[in-house]
Amino acid sequence: MHEHWTRTIGGKTFSSDLTPGTGKSENLLCERFGPFRFGITLLAEDERLYFVVRNWSVLNIPLPATWAPAGNTYEFEEEGKFRFNVEITQPLIGTIVIYRGWLEKTFFT
Repeated sequence: MHEHWTRTIGGKTFSSDLTPGTGKSENLLCERFGPFRFGITLLAEDERLYFVVRNWSVLNIPLPATWAPAGNTYEFEEEGKFRFNVEITQPLIGTIVIYRGWLEKTFFT
């Protein structure tokens, strides 16, 4: 499995790649943003799916867990829409990004 996500927010575009974790990140979802890689666990609670960073690295060099980005990041379904809330902060630099919204199903013919 490999997914490539591209987001455009406020005219700025960024992307990430999602893959199944291996090694130290086995059983985790791995998301890569440029040289950064995050091992993420998915927790289902209160009809939401939360994304929680368990480990991270830059250029495959592990970084301290206490410095890892964290936040209130989750997705859920409401009124037939896939909705998401992303809030990411990092202890040394503060808020990195906050965005929320929804996706609607579209059908191509």
